[in-house]
Amino acid sequence: MVLSILNTDPSRRDTENLPPHKLLASPQKPKTPNGRSRAHNIPGGIKHLLSDPKRRRRVSARSSALLFPSRTPSRSIRPRGKLEPPRFNPPSRSVSLFRDALPDLPHKQISAEVISSLGFTSQVPTQYIRDQMDRLSLSMYQALRSTNATASGATLPKTLLISVNDASSAMLPTHMAAVYSSAPSAPEPRRVMMYPVHQSILSLYCANLPVLPSSTPRPTTPISPFQVPVVPLALPHPESFPVLTQFLYLKGHAVTLPDLSLFNPSQRTARSPRPDANYTAQRLASQAVKVHGLWRNACVLGIFDIALQTFFDLAWEVLMKALILSSNRAPTTAVVSA
Repeated sequence: MVLSILNTDPSRRDTENLPPHKLLASPQKPKTPNGRSRAHNIPGGIKHLLSDPKRRRRVSARSSALLFPSRTPSRSIRPRGKLEPPRFNPPSRSVSLFRDALPDLPHKQISAEVISSLGFTSQVPTQYIRDQMDRLSLSMYQALRSTNATASGATLPKTLLISVNDASSAMLPTHMAAVYSSAPSAPEPRRVMMYPVHQSILSLYCANLPVLPSSTPRPTTPISPFQVPVVPLALPHPESFPVLTQFLYLKGHAVTLPDLSLFNPSQRTARSPRPDANYTAQRLASQAVKVHGLWRNACVLGIFDIALQTFFDLAWEVLMKALILSSNRAPTTAVVSA
């Protein structure tokens, strides 16, 4: 059985902090006996990427909007061995679809071991590293869109052979995320969706992830295939993983989150003067499920980000008000569980 994972144009449909006073201070770079920071000696480390002039080129933010492609293998596969999902105990209380706000994202620091795996010491603030990566994230994201991969067999491989069609890309993917549902499944094989990712992005934002397997892509030619480790991720809402990843890559750039333009005046017509008239309760509930799934994924992965939290607060409030307007009555039962 051959599984094709082609991440190119999404239209083809083949489918994180130290206190502010520490962030304002310039971090002291630890020195090794030879006077160079430890990160310079780690192949593939983030500082190695930042010090390379060819990789520091800025990509114009005026480029067209980018959408992280959501691809699903053509066949289901069975993960080999026991796959341990990230550990997280969700809030025990129920969340009323109409009345309650989503709980805040859990605030957890990135471990010193993970920071060390990226080529930095624990004295360097995580937010400082994230700020440096913002210069590279758009170029990294574009590389994902040019990545091709083919998996064969009925079990989840430990490594995967991938290639990047864009010969000018210097920010090659380092891992392949194998995303599947954490819900109990029937005896039949699980459906696993494969997405190319960069270790620096996942590790800097996903506090519940362990140290990822080392990977320094070195293709013999710019477009020749190379092996990357496969990272299994069991998530409560696999379908929204591409949206969450897109947010992490494109912070500060145009990001496409679930459509919540519920009160856009341009959508009003003479026949439907009320903004909620264009949205049925079923459609609004579908949007709420997507936002709730995105929030659950962020909790499981240990992502804490103020901008993302703001989105969840606003999105949930808008959706709940729209649902009340749509139904013209206050509900009495909880239909979404956190």
